[in-house]
Amino acid sequence: MRIVVKSYRVRVIEYMKGVVIVWPSHVHEFKDTLEKELRDAGIAINLRENVEVNTIFVKNLLLEIHYGKVWWDEHIEQEYLKRVVSGKTTQELLYFVIEHKELDTMVKPFKKSVREKHKLDKSYFHMSDPDCYKHLGMNCDCKCDEETFTRETLKHIDLLTHPNTVHFLNNAKYCPQYDFYKFFKIYKSTLDTQSHVNRNCLCIDNGGVLAAYGIRDTHDLDFLNTYNDVMSFNNDDVGCENINHRLEYKRLGYDIEDIVNDGNNYFYHFGEKFMALRILKEFKQNRTHTIGTGHKQIRKKDIDDYESIKNIV
Repeated sequence: MRIVVKSYRVRVIEYMKGVVIVWPSHVHEFKDTLEKELRDAGIAINLRENVEVNTIFVKNLLLEIHYGKVWWDEHIEQEYLKRVVSGKTTQELLYFVIEHKELDTMVKPFKKSVREKHKLDKSYFHMSDPDCYKHLGMNCDCKCDEETFTRETLKHIDLLTHPNTVHFLNNAKYCPQYDFYKFFKIYKSTLDTQSHVNRNCLCIDNGGVLAAYGIRDTHDLDFLNTYNDVMSFNNDDVGCENINHRLEYKRLGYDIEDIVNDGNNYFYHFGEKFMALRILKEFKQNRTHTIGTGHKQIRKKDIDDYESIKNIV
């Protein structure tokens, strides 16, 4: 799937691409209308994909799209219920990958026009144009740069097509009260101030993966790092675990570089890489009969973690 995303990444420089999502609650009544509106506006449809997801996927997808927006955190329950078919476990979601050389300037007026013409609220469809943080929740004509627009498009493509990320969205229970998310904010905000660091060289592992899935909280944030320079987070609870975990991953047949760089071995959560739950299952299973690095005995915590994970993977 990452090959597909990379091809978009190359082509988007010449022709702006975007993503349109038709939510399950309105997919049958509105999908043909929206497709016609796109074509009438001269917007090319590169891909039209129907996917079956569960209700949790829709909720998690909204949280990922709107990460960092307080209003969405406060209204997520009522907003996601507007976008799913009540009483159905399986939901049909439709998305388009669209293209136009001036798409970044067309999206906002297109959305406004379609919603006014058909008298729609925002629960019908979503487009991947970045929010204007000066006018959150309001209509505005502010434009973003092409790089920001492209980054948002690629984020949406990853959320909808990257297999490990799709698994995460279908199975995770977001627990914002977890201590882990305090460490996660430190992690993200520190990286935001270190623009020289390539975030693609980092991947959160171990307890952070469990916390992201809502399996249990963790008392710190561990990550793997293929970036050669030293990074300081000024917090003892956020740190690189290359040394402690490298040998254990090696026993399972993984180099740290494999985990961080191979799209089969990680998923995305709130814009950052997390190690795939499948690998953590192997890691914890190994610890049920092998003493982990730095430990004196096999720990009940590792056994309990393995039992919890194997019910999901």
